[in-house]
Amino acid sequence: FDFCPNSVVEAIANKLPVLCSNLCGTRELVESTNAGTVSICDEKINYRKQVDLENPPMPDIQKITDDILQIFENEDSFVRQINTNPINISNTTKAYIDFARIVAEK
Repeated sequence: FDFCPNSVVEAIANKLPVLCSNLCGTRELVESTNAGTVSICDEKINYRKQVDLENPPMPDIQKITDDILQIFENEDSFVRQINTNPINISNTTKAYIDFARIVAEK
């Protein structure tokens, strides 16, 4: 349920393909950097209901396994496609400043 895990940012920065679930913010990070596969392995969670973090819903293990194999079989292709620009600290800082300016103008 981590929206921006450091391990994912570090993997992307080092051009390592990432596999993540289709839930939460990691998906956006992987998609925006073209850094791997978003496994459609989880059912959507109804956040209006309390989520038991000690016993979260189980993902589709077969789907995850298939996606891991796809990454291993096509690693070179995945690595060539990774775009680290969205996680560059200068670009990220500029995005935050631009957002703050937009909010301040309103």
